[in-house]
Order: sequence, then structure tokens, then C-alpha cells
Amino acid sequence: MQGIREFWRRFFGPNRDRGLRGGVDPHESPANSPATTRVGGSSSTPTPVCVIVGLGNPGARYAATRHNIGFRVVELLAERHGGEWHDEPQLDARICSIDIESESCVLAQPRSFMNRSGSVALALLERWSELDPASDWLLIYDDLDLPTGRLRLRPEGGGGGHRGTGDILDALDSQAIARLRVGVGRPDGREE
Repeated sequence: MQGIREFWRRFFGPNRDRGLRGGVDPHESPANSPATTRVGGSSSTPTPVCVIVGLGNPGARYAATRHNIGFRVVELLAERHGGEWHDEPQLDARICSIDIESESCVLAQPRSFMNRSGSVALALLERWSELDPASDWLLIYDDLDLPTGRLRLRPEGGGGGHRGTGDILDALDSQAIARLRVGVGRPDGREE
């Protein structure tokens, strides 16, 4: 449990319950954040120490769905650390470069539908080939089988039936990628 608390504190700051449950305080200034950001296109984006991929589906139709919790988590990270998003058409992703405790991290939101995220993962790996997905990547996505708000952090493993994660693992030909599963529960006990 201590490992998850440290992870949450490091990436989301001391007010870890805000954001996922009720939104971020609009009066909180990014200048008060413990990190600064470096934003820019591919030529000015610094070499990161980690890539954090939030999974979701693009478009307004899906923006507020529970299935998009991976997008919302990386958006919260970007907001907490003063980051700004920009489109990277060659990656088919939105990218945000932030510093967390003086370490540069790249946040990514694939622009493809979640079940086809593998090609985006390959493009990210090609862009930052010096990073090893086994030690320098984190996938964040929804889990219907976890109660709402419950987190499960794992260093590796299969897709567990999650098609987006499965597509990434297949594309990278590895199950050795850390993942943070965010419980969204099942709506009224139904299958989605």
C-alpha cells in the first residue's frame, strides 16, 4: 500500500482525492505546482525519463464516459504540473511534456480509438527509443471489475480482457509494461 501512496503523492500531489472525484480547484495556480513544464513540438520536447499513456476514446461523444478515465487521469496530471497539450499528428496522439520532481515525463493520449492504441504505442516507442517500456512506461486505463475509485498498480501482466491494453501489449510484443488500472465499476451491474 505504501508504494501506491508514494506513486499517488509523487504524481498528483498532496491533494490526491480532488480531481478524480470532484474536479480540480480552478483557483489553484500552476505556479504553486511542485513542477514546471516544457512544452513544444517534437524538436523541442526534452528526452523524458518516462512515458505515461492514458487510454480513452477521442471525441466529445466519449469525453465524459467512465471508459475514458485514463484520459482524465493524464489530463489531471498535466493540469497539476502546469502542462499544455498539443497534437502530434505523426504519433496520432496528443502529447504533454511535464516535469515531476525535476524529471521530464511525457503524457500521451492516443487519438485512435482505444482498441487500436497499439500503433500509437509503437510510434511513441520509435520517437523515444531510448526508453524501455518495461521500466519507463506506465499505462493508465479503466477497469470495470474494480469498484469505482479503487486503484490497482501492477508492474506487468496480460491485458485482463481490456482490448486497448491488449492491443498495446500485442504491438510491443511484451507484457512487461507497468499499468495503473482505475476502477470504474459496472453501471447498475450490467455489462458494458
